[in-house]
Amino acid sequence: MTVTIDRTVEEFTAAPRKLFIGGQWTDAASGKTFQTPNPATGETLANVAEGRPKTSTGRSVPRARPSRAARGAG
Repeated sequence: MTVTIDRTVEEFTAAPRKLFIGGQWTDAASGKTFQTPNPATGETLANVAEGRPKTSTGRSVPRARPSRAARGAG
């Protein structure tokens, strides 16, 4: 089976992907990434920042609170 990936997708997945926290792209606190496979081929599709519950949540929750309050969500 031949799988063709759109050029825009290839360009996007070529660079390691970061975590989106507080409106900004940021590296994982550990600096680690993991490979995400293409489900059609099993080949690596992208390398993604490894978000960990304690470290990523500790950075993202405080940054999300002002946005949530501004929307009247508490």
